Amino acid sequence: CYKCQDKPEKCADFKLIDEQECAACTSDPKKLCIKGKKTNEGNQCYNCQDKPQECVELKLLDQKECGQCTSDPKKQCNADKKTKEGKQCYRCEDKPQECADLKLIDQKECGQCTSDPKKLCVEDKKTKEGTKCYKCQDRPEKCSDFKLVDEQECAACASDPKKLCIEDKKTKQGEQCYKCQDKPQECVELNLLDQKECAACTSDPKKLCVEDKKTKEGKQCYKCQDKPQECVELNLIDQDKCAQCISNPKKECIAGRKTKEGKQCFKCQDKPQECRELGLIDEKECDTCEASLKKECIADQSTKEGKQCYQCVDKPEQCKDLGLLDAEGCFLCDEVSGKKCVEGQRTREGKLCYSCTKKSEACGKLGLLSSLECEYKCTNCSAARKAENGEQCFSCSSVPGSMDCLKNDYSRDCSSCQEGDICEEMGLILFYESRKTVPLTCYTCTPK
Repeated sequence: CYKCQDKPEKCADFKLIDEQECAACTSDPKKLCIKGKKTNEGNQCYNCQDKPQECVELKLLDQKECGQCTSDPKKQCNADKKTKEGKQCYRCEDKPQECADLKLIDQKECGQCTSDPKKLCVEDKKTKEGTKCYKCQDRPEKCSDFKLVDEQECAACASDPKKLCIEDKKTKQGEQCYKCQDKPQECVELNLLDQKECAACTSDPKKLCVEDKKTKEGKQCYKCQDKPQECVELNLIDQDKCAQCISNPKKECIAGRKTKEGKQCFKCQDKPQECRELGLIDEKECDTCEASLKKECIADQSTKEGKQCYQCVDKPEQCKDLGLLDAEGCFLCDEVSGKKCVEGQRTREGKLCYSCTKKSEACGKLGLLSSLECEYKCTNCSAARKAENGEQCFSCSSVPGSMDCLKNDYSRDCSSCQEGDICEEMGLILFYESRKTVPLTCYTCTPK
């Protein structure tokens, strides 16, 4: 009997090679044998393929090697061919030669050269790449370049009796040039000085002898003028000294006056003083202070510039904070029948506070006065005994005045005073026509 089954798989079925063929593949240095899939029976198959092409095989560089190339400032790394796999390769080449390498200029720079009428831009060497380079050189000089005349024109000048033709400079080529001029002009004709007269000018340390016009012949004349004003003369500093000024964090450099010539000068001054430098706060910080019900902002010192500064302090303690009355409350207490206002403790700031208590009749039962009654019933109270409740009582030793007190609108004693008044002694002297004088002691009631 027979069994119908699949033929064993071969590597060739997958267009691959077996292990034996792989050895023949790797014998070629340009080939690489790499593992592929396996057959159903588990036999390993391989793929014989070309090794990846390297840039060196193309006599080129890869990107990593470009760094060594560009370390030479005269070289540059340019993209060239790619490998079969598409990897970019590079060629190390000389940078294109510049005209500057030949100490010449290119055509674009000729414009700057010829902007000087005394210069000429002429073609010179070429770079390796064939770019034309140029040389900026002086034009051949002519006498007319110096506003002078040549020998032929000098003869025409000399034929004029009012003219003088004198030798002047030569051109670079050696041609002698001449100046055709009027008879020599003097500086004094231009209201100026000649060089010799400058000495008298500069003998004044505030003067300067500066070049001005020239005579027709080109002789330099001078003008005697004031030296330019300096910032130091204005007790100020130049701008370049501001850096030294502001190196001090407490200083600032501000624009001041200008010199006569318009040069800006600067002043190095203290920065505006801040309240915090005085251990105080400014007006804006007062809002934070007064957010607390127990604090208040009070004016204190001012800065050097006059800015008002403040101190954040505890609010003054009030009598009501101690559960007591102030003077106004005390007055209202005394208005109530059967009540009297007596001194209590003082606030932190020393303000006297009061308490409103019931009037005591203990001293009256003893035929004496209380401390309150001493104010309006007597002017000479002295401490006597204490009542049962411990209250200090007083006796009155005031002496009644004479009837003459009544004739002079005063009282003989304190009997007319009421609670809330103060009884005071008044010393009077009566004068008679006989020149007799009589001293009197009278009394008057004064509201508290």
